[in-house]
Amino acid sequence: MTDQKNTLVVFFLVAGLLLFAVAFWIGKRTSFSSHNSNFLAQVDRETGLVFVLRAGFAQKEKLEKRLGLNSLDSIETGDIGEALLSFEGGDRIRIFENSLITLEKVDSENKTSVVLVLKKGDLHIENLSKTGRLLIAKNGERVSAAEFENSQLKASPLQSSSLNLDSKKNDSNQLSEDEISSVLQSNRTAFDKCYLKLLQRDAQAKGQVTFSFTIENSGKLSVAEINSPQFKDEDFKKCLLDLIQRISFRPFSGPPVSTLFPVLFE
Repeated sequence: MTDQKNTLVVFFLVAGLLLFAVAFWIGKRTSFSSHNSNFLAQVDRETGLVFVLRAGFAQKEKLEKRLGLNSLDSIETGDIGEALLSFEGGDRIRIFENSLITLEKVDSENKTSVVLVLKKGDLHIENLSKTGRLLIAKNGERVSAAEFENSQLKASPLQSSSLNLDSKKNDSNQLSEDEISSVLQSNRTAFDKCYLKLLQRDAQAKGQVTFSFTIENSGKLSVAEINSPQFKDEDFKKCLLDLIQRISFRPFSGPPVSTLFPVLFE
């Protein structure tokens, strides 16, 4: 009888350990989605100084622990800084030293993609899932993450933007962040006219639109796109796109400038 009791005790002990191990494994597998379902990605500091700039904020924050990132948040690494981006599904991107990257959420009819806009430095794709939803943008061009490592875009020198997390005023021959913002703000009335036409069709419409564009040395836009997941009205989006494509800036020296500009309509 004693031997039988000992056998049962050992059985339940082993079964308990197995259940604990399974629960721990499931928890690791689902930790991203259960605790960070509203985030596009998580960022971890690997070495050195790493900073995060939240969309709509002027001050960057020093990264001390893991943070969740949303659309239009940016990551900047210092001289010896490295960071690791992790995405639901298993995508992992290493951001090297002296780099600046902005995340952008892009919704299409079929799926939601995440674009990593490389503005300074370099990155390395450590692991890719089969979702195919991750894209890399550089020098105004965009390719899938699966194609990036072996693409000409990866090998081409980065035409670094004059914009960075600390920029306020730059060389007078280049475009500053303030100049770009000022020109776009001066066109706000025209943007609002598109919105007023939309309200006539849908009185409840509101949300954010993100303009993504590249400014050439001539001051003209070579690439212009809009991302508006909260707006489905194609006439509204076309109205905004037509306006942004007609905007011009003063001629400047240096490489083309690629940037994102969010506009809230409510």
